[in-house]
Amino acid sequence: MNKKIFFIFILLVALISISAVSAETKNVGGINFTIPEGYTQNEDFNSMEWLNVIPGTVLEELTGEISAIDYRNGQDVFVVMALPSNVTAIGDIFETGDAKKTISGKDGLLSPAQTNPDVNQYVSFKYVENGYIYVVVASNESIIENAIPT
Repeated sequence: MNKKIFFIFILLVALISISAVSAETKNVGGINFTIPEGYTQNEDFNSMEWLNVIPGTVLEELTGEISAIDYRNGQDVFVVMALPSNVTAIGDIFETGDAKKTISGKDGLLSPAQTNPDVNQYVSFKYVENGYIYVVVASNESIIENAIPT
């Protein structure tokens, strides 16, 4: 009887452990980003609304379609965009106010807090990888750090 109880206990611990580490991820431009807990998909998403976080000269040189997701938690935002581009250096997308920053092992640019009438204040992080410019927009830097895989 004790072996049976012990086996059930081990099974329950294993199931709890698996559910604790299995966060939702979404593939954007070939990379799986972790969706923050409590956020739901914004069905009315229009990536064109968020392109203001990218210099116009870069947008003129896109080599394909933009891949993007938008999740919300009330007025808090989480957006990831993958812009196919021939840009290979992060300096090519530098804008005034950007700060060089490494987040989750990715060298990129962190833009200062900005506002949008539809959401709370947000920051954006841009980095270049595998032929894409990735842009991660969130209500704070820690959300970005937790979303980008290392």
